[in-house]
Amino acid sequence: GYVASDPSGLASAHRLPIACSEPSHPSALSCRPLRGWAGIAVQPNAHDNACVVHHWSKCVTTFSNGAVDRHMHTVHHPTSCKYFNSSISSTPLLVITEGPQLSIWDVRAPAPVVMRFTDVQRGSKWLFTADVHPNGHVVCTAGEERSVASFDMRRKSVLVRWPGVLKYEVAEVRFSRRDSSRCFVWGRDSQLAHGRWGAGGSTGLGKNSFRADSRWLGTDLVGDDETMCGVTERGTVYVMKKAWRMYEAEPQPQADAHPEPNPQSEADPKADASSAPD
Repeated sequence: GYVASDPSGLASAHRLPIACSEPSHPSALSCRPLRGWAGIAVQPNAHDNACVVHHWSKCVTTFSNGAVDRHMHTVHHPTSCKYFNSSISSTPLLVITEGPQLSIWDVRAPAPVVMRFTDVQRGSKWLFTADVHPNGHVVCTAGEERSVASFDMRRKSVLVRWPGVLKYEVAEVRFSRRDSSRCFVWGRDSQLAHGRWGAGGSTGLGKNSFRADSRWLGTDLVGDDETMCGVTERGTVYVMKKAWRMYEAEPQPQADAHPEPNPQSEADPKADASSAPD
């Protein structure tokens, strides 16, 4: 392996070639393969509980202690899922992107769908990813339209839309834990970028970005230190430590140049209090 750096030299990624093979012993298989996986999520603080969404069968399967717990069905073909702790619920919830819609689930409830957002992207274009803000009540989603849309789950309304984020469709979006006004976005090509998603009314793509050796197959942002992990179609694993350095090293704008509106300021009586999360 070797270390590949982005052009700005602000962040580096360890590139490790990998190969896939069948397990050498039957005990390495915990269960029979399930066809059509579109996403898997592990419940926070309860790693024995997991969820798998199946694209073709429109099925949501939950697991508890290694055994199948429940089967549920979505309206459209699901593309991703993610557990999260929410300020609107005492138990972990599940966010699922299914076709052009975004749904919030409580898998323990008799009627599991808590809420559904239908007017997400124009022309019924598909969603591929979703993430929940650290405050627990703002969710963002992105996909085929190349825009990032943010919703307030308390008000069940749109906060802001950030259009034209990347050149190609957005495959993954993750809020920054270090600066919650920013998020990271991965394209369906090889790009990783970052920008302001709309907190306080400000959107825009950052100047620094990173490109892998080929198209991303799977990516994520883990830990408070924001370690980026990604796998490409060439069988390369990228691990980028301290991905927040991509935006912290950028020059800050002058105080009098395009100031960011403050939603808590009393100077602007027309400011929309719903445009920024608490």
